[in-house]
Amino acid sequence: MKDFFEVLEELYKKVLLGATLENDNQYYVFYLNPAFLEQDSNTATFSECSHTLGLQGEHQPSSVNLATSSVAPVRLKSPSPTSSAHEIKLLQLTVIKVLVTRILAVETEFLAKEKYKEIIKILLESADIDSKLTCMFENQDKLLAHMAANCLALVLYFQLKEKKF
Repeated sequence: MKDFFEVLEELYKKVLLGATLENDNQYYVFYLNPAFLEQDSNTATFSECSHTLGLQGEHQPSSVNLATSSVAPVRLKSPSPTSSAHEIKLLQLTVIKVLVTRILAVETEFLAKEKYKEIIKILLESADIDSKLTCMFENQDKLLAHMAANCLALVLYFQLKEKKF
């Protein structure tokens, strides 16, 4: 069985090309959900973060300034058996960002776009990804916090476009 990094790397490459994904949506949601990883010692656990942010089951509105976003191809290093949780989290956020960008892109094939939408919707509904991304803002790693903020901005923009606001 492939490790998380390999699966995410393969998914990243497919989505970057706008390819239609062949596996079940839950398969991709499993790999894109940041909760599967052990929290770093410098990061609050999700339950601690939820309590701190007052999120206990509620989504609190926040103002997000969404700039036009483009996704450039990222050259991935070859997967190592010791891919750190940090690298995997960053790759998860990158893949989510590319998924949403591909959904919003006009040139993405209809079937691929629909599959991407389903994956993001499942992440939003069952995985509560917006709260998890908000929790990552408190991370001491500024790159991870920045990627989480960018990812959340795109996910919120996607939600607004879907509701046609």
